[in-house]
Amino acid sequence: MGNFASRSVTTSFASSWGLEPPGGAVRTAGHDRWCHESGDRLSTISSPHAPPLSYDVFRLDRTRTTPCGSPAAGATETRGIAHEATWHGCHLRAALPLALLLQISAALPLPSATLYVWTNSPSDGPGTNWTSAFHTIQAAVDAAFDGDTVLVTNGYYDTGGALTPGYGLSNRVCVTNAIVLRSVNGPDTTLIMGAADPATGGLGSNAVRCAYVAGAATVSGFTLTNGHTWPESMQFPDTKAPNRLAGGAFLSDGALVTNCVLAVNRCGEVGAGAYLTNGARAANSSLIGNRAEGRGSIGGAYCSVGCSIDDCLVASNYAFVAIGGVYCQGRLNRCTITENNAGGLYIAPLGVANHCNISRNANPTASRFGGGATIAGVLEGSILIGNTSKSGGGAICRAGGMMRNCQVVSNHSSEVNFGSVKSNGGGGAYCEAGATLLNCTLVANTSMGTGGGTYAKDGSTQINCVAYGNLAQETGSNMFTQGSAAAILNTCSPDLAHGVDGNITNAPLFADSAGGDFRLLPDSPCIDAGTNIQDVAADLNGIPRPLDGDNDGTAVADMGCHEYIHPGADSDRDDLIDADEIDIHRTDPLNPNSDGDPQSDGREVVADTDPNDRGSFFHILAFDADGGGLCTLTLPCSTARVYSVEWSDDLLGWSPVAGMIDLPGEAGGLMSLSISNAAERAFFRATVGMP
Repeated sequence: MGNFASRSVTTSFASSWGLEPPGGAVRTAGHDRWCHESGDRLSTISSPHAPPLSYDVFRLDRTRTTPCGSPAAGATETRGIAHEATWHGCHLRAALPLALLLQISAALPLPSATLYVWTNSPSDGPGTNWTSAFHTIQAAVDAAFDGDTVLVTNGYYDTGGALTPGYGLSNRVCVTNAIVLRSVNGPDTTLIMGAADPATGGLGSNAVRCAYVAGAATVSGFTLTNGHTWPESMQFPDTKAPNRLAGGAFLSDGALVTNCVLAVNRCGEVGAGAYLTNGARAANSSLIGNRAEGRGSIGGAYCSVGCSIDDCLVASNYAFVAIGGVYCQGRLNRCTITENNAGGLYIAPLGVANHCNISRNANPTASRFGGGATIAGVLEGSILIGNTSKSGGGAICRAGGMMRNCQVVSNHSSEVNFGSVKSNGGGGAYCEAGATLLNCTLVANTSMGTGGGTYAKDGSTQINCVAYGNLAQETGSNMFTQGSAAAILNTCSPDLAHGVDGNITNAPLFADSAGGDFRLLPDSPCIDAGTNIQDVAADLNGIPRPLDGDNDGTAVADMGCHEYIHPGADSDRDDLIDADEIDIHRTDPLNPNSDGDPQSDGREVVADTDPNDRGSFFHILAFDADGGGLCTLTLPCSTARVYSVEWSDDLLGWSPVAGMIDLPGEAGGLMSLSISNAAERAFFRATVGMP
């Protein structure tokens, strides 16, 4: 847990010393000087028997010597003696002041180092190579400074550790500075093992978490398993919550965990697999089989505001009460959330989840949480399939929550209604007052109560959606509306009134419903039948909205989560059809000039310049005239294009310059063309075309 900012050189002078060095010091030749290295410091202790020298500190950076410090501000220099010592590969020379205790605490820009860890190395430290590799990860971490790498080879690392800073829970690995902790061969062969409390066999005051990571550190390539925390019952007046969080990894202060597996960990409250706070991030990792106990438990991961979980698998986690998978106040991107117990995902009011696959999660007990997701923030461009819950099998969308461009298929709500009050249902989605669904497709969902597709309470809103082919045991197979104040607009469902508020009841005509392809066929009534919404700028697959799906010259959004691409339409009128812009040129079919340079996307394709690079467009780079009638034009060029030069004396009529017609572009991207100009005044222009 060494900190780079604390690395310093301490120089001290005592007014009188005997001729023997103090305990632990080594006397050196040349004059009365002793050097003593302890922890992160090297101390030099001087005798007052040498002539005074000026103060001077230099550092040898392995290959060069550079000044690195000056006397501390406010220090009075009297007289001193020269000292030299080698410390961690650096050579220091200082003239130490007399009758003064002077401490220099400068962050010396030392080169980064690699420290090695191997449980069976011949020598336990100092970790400078594999032969002297540390036996525990914590020992290497303690010896590392900012910028260093701790490299760990195969093994089960189940000894060593340190307490969480400011708290009582022990960690197998505790990192508090900006180092990289990395395994050699990845998580399959390198395990960081926490431990249960020996007295309880599980949670307890002597439990060991796998890792506490802070200080912008990176941890890569480990399996973190068997981590435990204090139980929920161990509370203090200030709650001491961190002692009960994250059996796998507690991540804070910009920490990153990547390419890791966090599996079979337990915690007393929140985030059994991982707890992220203060800008932490988890990426390309798996959180599997973690278990959270207690009343407010979160099984897989807790992601605070400002944190993110990217490209991760969250599977088979369990929570005693709340959410089995992920609680998200930050951002969740491109994650697979599957087979978690007590629900897959909770998105808090500030949270956003993008392009996630949420499948086969179950919430069998708590009707206030959805099976796949509970949404008080935003769920964007995601697929919810095969999830179950008492209500809101796919999702419960709460007040202020929004589902946008989501595909909700084959989810199930199990709660039946008793009596005349129809309060349970929503096989696909249960929408509370203040919830919003935009451009969602809900198909083949079922409910034992009402609303096989959606259950819409008064005050909820659904726009540009498709709810078709769903089933409810009671009423409203595709859509059930509680009361009359729900806003259902430009939506396709047989349970609505055709032609009212832009709604239609026609079959949506999917490409292959049985095969799970819910894109629209060319003759679908849902094409260009929605309404344009500023918040919906792309569909489930990232295709921009709205396109001119029926090629009538007007771009209007489609219903559902997929935007249809007409094979002949040019929505932005830049002479490129939408399909080519999306599939070939990667330009924006709704912006005729994607990169904002002086030429449109279509003109750049003709010129073979890059329509996505603002600095790449066809123009005259230079025009030089020698005063004797010889002019030279310099142009960007492509070997796949031909170039011509034309001239005019009035800018109205243009004629080709002899010998300057359909010249092939030159290799290297530039061409210079020389023109003899006999006219008193002339204008020239260059053109480009395809051969």
